[in-house]
Amino acid sequence: MIIATLANFRSLSQAVICAFVVSTTSVAAALANAEPMTYRIDRDVTQVEYVAHAFGVIHQRGRFADMRGTIVLDREMERGDVDFDVDARSVDSGWDLRDAFLQGEPMLDAERHPLIHFHSARLAFRDGQLARIEGALTLRGVTQDVTLTVTRLACGNNSDDASGLDCQAHATTTIRRSAFGMDSFAPFLGDEVDLQFVIVAHRTADAITGR
Repeated sequence: MIIATLANFRSLSQAVICAFVVSTTSVAAALANAEPMTYRIDRDVTQVEYVAHAFGVIHQRGRFADMRGTIVLDREMERGDVDFDVDARSVDSGWDLRDAFLQGEPMLDAERHPLIHFHSARLAFRDGQLARIEGALTLRGVTQDVTLTVTRLACGNNSDDASGLDCQAHATTTIRRSAFGMDSFAPFLGDEVDLQFVIVAHRTADAITGR
């Protein structure tokens, strides 16, 4: 009887150990799959467009040709980090004279402040999808809180729209010129400027968010 009991105990112990190993391995695998993914913004295909308003009826459209930075996403934990720079000197309105005006001191002041910087403080998810990016935008040396509304996000193999290592995102926001010290030429030039981001980024092999 004692020998049979010991044998049963050994079998039960081995089963418990086996279950523990399997459970631990499963948890480790789940944690590995939940690691944040880092994407580097492709400056050659990413588009940053703006829409400015003049005289209340004219919508002047243009773009910034140079944006760079990184996107870090952890969908399992619903967190991440977005950090990017837009080169103010790359503004393109379709007219050289207007570009010079926009780069000048009353507007972007690109000579003294060549980079427009954004860094996220919080990523908000809804139904498992990134919905908003709250952070700080620094323009002309002035930093203001800004919220980017994400209208589309397709990253990695989970999307039919994106290739395996790409991340594509569309986001919009509206800023006020006066909040960043660009209050000249009002009311002829409207205070609100709409910004539209069409971002393509590529998965990196590391988790470094620097540029």
